[in-house]
Amino acid sequence: MVSRPKHWLIGIGSDKSFLSSLNRTDIILWCAFLSVIFVVIVWERFRGITATDERSESETEIVCPIGDVAPGSKFKKVVPIKNTSTNPVTIKSISRTCSCLMANLEHDTIQPGSNVNLFVEFLSPDRQGGFQHKLVLDFVAEKEPVVIHFFGTVSAWIRSNVSGLEFDDTLRGEVNRRCLQLRVDESWPKEQRSIKCRMPHTDVESVDVGIDGKTVTYTIAFRPPADSDIRECEGDIVVDWIGHRDRGFKVPCKGKIVTEWDAEPSQVFLGEVSSHQFSVFEVQIRNRRYTDYRRLERYKITSSRSELLNVSSVWNIDHWQVTGSLRENSLLQPGIKSADLCIGNSDGKVLFRVPVYWKLER
Repeated sequence: MVSRPKHWLIGIGSDKSFLSSLNRTDIILWCAFLSVIFVVIVWERFRGITATDERSESETEIVCPIGDVAPGSKFKKVVPIKNTSTNPVTIKSISRTCSCLMANLEHDTIQPGSNVNLFVEFLSPDRQGGFQHKLVLDFVAEKEPVVIHFFGTVSAWIRSNVSGLEFDDTLRGEVNRRCLQLRVDESWPKEQRSIKCRMPHTDVESVDVGIDGKTVTYTIAFRPPADSDIRECEGDIVVDWIGHRDRGFKVPCKGKIVTEWDAEPSQVFLGEVSSHQFSVFEVQIRNRRYTDYRRLERYKITSSRSELLNVSSVWNIDHWQVTGSLRENSLLQPGIKSADLCIGNSDGKVLFRVPVYWKLER
């Protein structure tokens, strides 16, 4: 019987019948030893694929900060990919998480110890705020892919003190003004400033520039004509930095046009009324220009058909409380009838009407 050496590894080459003498435990130890050697060889071959970015966190996860960019602007960056292994590697494909990222390689194969440049182009979105996207590099050999993360913030070159301008309850024939203050990070020369108002009846009334040239305040005036039938207007104000296409800015605008007089309800419907029936209704009438009763004493509320509609009014804090009563209609033919509550000045000119409708029956 052949005796085994004290350590089983010593006798591998000295005795041909050694393998037949191994027990189950020896076989397991031997397989484990070979597995470790195999893993070390594979690791040494493929572990060296890295990006030489200064913000790399690991060999397969690379972080590339883009920083602050303007909306709709293009950003370019070169990311060197280095092969620190002892064997050539080939990049099979590049996938992306956003169509706003474009990537191209100098060539697909990276020799040991060499670099290949990955050219990345990023188109920032129009909306402001943070973003994060990534590129994934897959290799021909079975190895872990390299993920390159890109992150940053979309910030407008031109910033506004408001997200939009609203000209609420603007009287016809009157002027409603709003201030639009714009702030930039560098001096903004006058010859490079451009502003357009693209809402009807709107224009720039004045401009005020800060001492440092980085703050520009525009006074925007909204002037709906006195005879305008439009109730609402919408549009925007476009600000451009001439010579810099990526530094444009838009401010949405909205205007609401109202009349001087307002009634609640704006029309009165009495429904079906008998010829011998008396009907009573109430209406609140306000003046948007004045709320002082003494300023409104020169105005009078009357009926366009006093033989049918009787009117009385009482001043109540900020409005007229008008009471109307429909008189007997026995002399009229059945059908749809109407009359108006009228507000007139001292000259008898009617300034505002509240129509009253009813259907007369026998």
